[in-house]
Amino acid sequence: PMVAPGIKSRLIVMVWVPVLAAMAYLLIGNRTPVFELWTSEDKVGQVADDLLTGKIDQPPAWAIEDGRQLISAMQTNVYRHADDPDRWMRLSELFLSLEATPSAIEALSRAYRLSPENEEIATSYAQISFFANEGRLDANIRRVLQDVLVDNPQHEGAQMLMAMGEARSNNFDEAQGWISRLRNSIAAKPGDHSRALASLDELSANINAQKAQVAQGVDVTVVVNSSLLPLVKEDDVLFVAIRDVNGGPPFAAKRLPISVIKQGEANISLSDLDAMMPERTLASAREQKTQLAVIARISHSGNAVAESGDLSGNPVVISSDQNQVNVEINQQVP
Repeated sequence: PMVAPGIKSRLIVMVWVPVLAAMAYLLIGNRTPVFELWTSEDKVGQVADDLLTGKIDQPPAWAIEDGRQLISAMQTNVYRHADDPDRWMRLSELFLSLEATPSAIEALSRAYRLSPENEEIATSYAQISFFANEGRLDANIRRVLQDVLVDNPQHEGAQMLMAMGEARSNNFDEAQGWISRLRNSIAAKPGDHSRALASLDELSANINAQKAQVAQGVDVTVVVNSSLLPLVKEDDVLFVAIRDVNGGPPFAAKRLPISVIKQGEANISLSDLDAMMPERTLASAREQKTQLAVIARISHSGNAVAESGDLSGNPVVISSDQNQVNVEINQQVP
């Protein structure tokens, strides 16, 4: 069918006027700010790539002025090269400098998955995860360190993390074993290592002191009633404490991730190592024949004060010389 001349003319105008306007803008418009923006983004992108590939260690001053743009460029660069473990590693260093530890650990985990045989990546991943986990060896950290030690049994950093983690878990004999290995490794190297060896001896003495304190503590078995297990969430927190039956601040207390509960049960040691105040210890309470009670609670919010919806058990009274007790979490706070 024929298109009426008037309609056809209008269609041509509708199509070409925007095109002609764009051409005029390109030819005569002052687009200096647009070019400057493109140039700036291109420069920052190059700086990001240089940082992530190790060509430079520090960004130039002008790139730091707009730190947000540089960070964004680095993140974009890493996702474009998502199979490069070194870029993930360097991105984690950026996050650490910004004190964004969870993001740093996520970046390190990606680097580790891409290159588990890289010793530097593996030990960095284990170390940052270890300290973020309050010095505890969870199953993942332990596996990473053990893999490092299989390939390099003399790796001093991995040995030290194992020693610290085992001590934190009250596995004192295992901790001393790692210190002994570390000591032998350092002593076998040429040169004067007296300061390092003295530090290890001090650590060993501290672990022995901790072992003695724990021996005077109370082993608490916490059992969660099976009817309440469906109410437990993965980000909950377990509080266990020993206090005077008449109230007051606890003599010993621990705040633990819910992951310590395995198949509805957890075994926790409370001692003077867990005192909240130096002068208010379990040992002093026992000397004064204070009647003690053990309490356990699962908190959804992570707050030390009980809140509605938390899961708890009745306080269990223990004698001043009792060193083992079972506590059942069997009710929900109204």
